[in-house]
Amino acid sequence: MSRETKRRRQAMVAIAAAVVVSVVVLASYLLRSLAQADRLREQSLLAATYELAQDKASRVDRLLFEQDDAAFSLAESDEGRSLADRWLPTAARITPTIRAVIVLDDLGNVVDFASRSLGPIEEDEEFRRLVVARFRNAFEHDAPGENLLRHVHRNEGDRSFLLSYRSASSASDRRTFVAWHDLGRVVKDVFPRAYGDPTQGSHRLDVLDEQGRIIFGPPLRSSRFTVSVRFATTIYGWRLQLAPAVDEELASDFAHRRRLDMALVIGASLMIVAGIITVGLAADRAWRASELKSSFVANVSHELKTPLALVRMFSEMLHDDRVPSPEKRREYLGIIHTEARRLEGLLDRILDFARLEREPRANEFIVDDPSDAIAEGVEAHRSQAMSTGIVLQAKIEGPLPPVRHDPTALTLAVSNLVDNAFKYAAQARTIAVSAHHDATGVVITVVDDGEGIPEAERHRVFEKFVRGSTGNGRGTGLGLAIVMQVVRAHRGTIRLDAAEPRGARFRIRLPIAS
Repeated sequence: MSRETKRRRQAMVAIAAAVVVSVVVLASYLLRSLAQADRLREQSLLAATYELAQDKASRVDRLLFEQDDAAFSLAESDEGRSLADRWLPTAARITPTIRAVIVLDDLGNVVDFASRSLGPIEEDEEFRRLVVARFRNAFEHDAPGENLLRHVHRNEGDRSFLLSYRSASSASDRRTFVAWHDLGRVVKDVFPRAYGDPTQGSHRLDVLDEQGRIIFGPPLRSSRFTVSVRFATTIYGWRLQLAPAVDEELASDFAHRRRLDMALVIGASLMIVAGIITVGLAADRAWRASELKSSFVANVSHELKTPLALVRMFSEMLHDDRVPSPEKRREYLGIIHTEARRLEGLLDRILDFARLEREPRANEFIVDDPSDAIAEGVEAHRSQAMSTGIVLQAKIEGPLPPVRHDPTALTLAVSNLVDNAFKYAAQARTIAVSAHHDATGVVITVVDDGEGIPEAERHRVFEKFVRGSTGNGRGTGLGLAIVMQVVRAHRGTIRLDAAEPRGARFRIRLPIAS
């Protein structure tokens, strides 16, 4: 590997590493951004659900406040009539959940009392005792002029009580007005008015008491989109739960979106990295091809220059009649003839390669026994074998089954393999060409007992312009590339193996025609 090639590859590796690191950093940033966007979407949905839950809880508070205001307005009016006369006639209509109203003076004495209860009178008496003995101590007293409406929600024994109260001060005394809300009526009357059908609409809700028991609405499946809020000022011991009607679909959609985003980011990152690697490999291949072509031009120039120089030199000697004897004249003519054939072979090789590159399918196929084409490719080198002293053997186990082949192209392929053996097996004693068939195809084998091809070079011997390191230094690097093109055009395969005990073996397999 040249120093320039090494520097170029080091630069490519550095650029590719920088790009990969940049892609990893960008992908990590995008994944974090997408995860943050998902969290923001979930938080926005939760915030909207929580705000809606607070609004729904405040609806119940407002309905109860309206009843309290109506009841206390009647209780505070001074018309000379009893509380029962002022409140009870309209109680069922304007205060449907209030069961009883009691008025206390500053000392905690019951000033007035009215009840809508149809049950035993003992319940009303028990309520009056509880208000005086237990609840009164929990009441907050306002400064003069405030008259704020407040609520107490707590358990006494096995019962849950909701009381609303308000203080009214005058110059002479202070009175506290207390309303007892029937929680059963709150559930049956106020909740349906505030929420309608809890199983319909875009959200589902239910209401839980202090022990976590569902007292209104269907049970909700727990999910990360379910929110729970307490009623702010009235029944603050109870909780309202709210969830989107499609919470499972939302969770699935968020998960699907998250997986899709991750797949897109990772896929895009891998595509970028793969693209960079592909471009780098393509650039390296192009640079290597450029170097090989430059080497090819130099080799061809040298191959053309040497025989041309010999032809010119000996033709000038013959032309100037500077030949000392008839034997030398014949020798010089033989050299001119040999070099001319060498030039012709070189040009034919280049033209064959150019034709196959330009028209890879311009073959004239026939379905016949390929024995003659194989033999012709071998006999083309018979005189070369005689001049070099190498034994050229041909063994064709015919007749061979018919194969679909172009005789000219197949002859060219066999001839190039034999010529390659002569060129890269200078120490060989024998070059053997054989052809036989088996159940699947016709096998053509060219074996020499020369130095062989180094294992590190075998994977590149069929590439264009590549020449082996063990040879006579001549050639264009196109012979085996032409063989590969011919074999592919015939839908066959070619394989290179090391021969035993030394040398190289090329094996072509052509499929039998159906």
